[in-house]
Amino acid sequence: MGQYPTLWRNGTADSTAVRHVTVSTANQPSLGPSDAKVTIVEFSDYQCPYCQVWDQQVYQQLMTSYPNQIRFVYRDLPLPMHPEAVPAAEAADCAGEQGAYWKYHDALFNQQYGLSRTAYEHYAADLGLDSKAFTACLDSQRYLSKIQANASDAANAGLNSTPSFVINGRVLIGALPFRI
Repeated sequence: MGQYPTLWRNGTADSTAVRHVTVSTANQPSLGPSDAKVTIVEFSDYQCPYCQVWDQQVYQQLMTSYPNQIRFVYRDLPLPMHPEAVPAAEAADCAGEQGAYWKYHDALFNQQYGLSRTAYEHYAADLGLDSKAFTACLDSQRYLSKIQANASDAANAGLNSTPSFVINGRVLIGALPFRI
């Protein structure tokens, strides 16, 4: 049934099960051309093991396989049971102030140092970021309201688990494999 997976009920494709939502991509980290035919908005949590698996097994392959055809937008959806999800998201945004959002994003999902304040500072140092500016940004919590707004937008769209995706308005939930 085209390029999107379908949900099956009683052996028959159920097109009524596909949900459509509109979510903003403004002022969110993104890769790819703004006029791409496919826009993927991922609502994710840096402490979510399924998000990590999807990032490592699908995201990289997706972006390599379809260069210049996808606009990928990352939005935070920190789950309440993950105490490091919000601080990790703040750290990624602070790295973004120094032009290193995506490299920091990748470091967080690789978790060489785990997730903690000390780890965030190690990732920043490894990326050659200005440590004083990075630390001041973390201490200020200036991205907390943005992260909370992302979570609120997800809830308003009926998304409450990670990873959740909105692909050209269609909702997909879970760490789906590259090939379906």
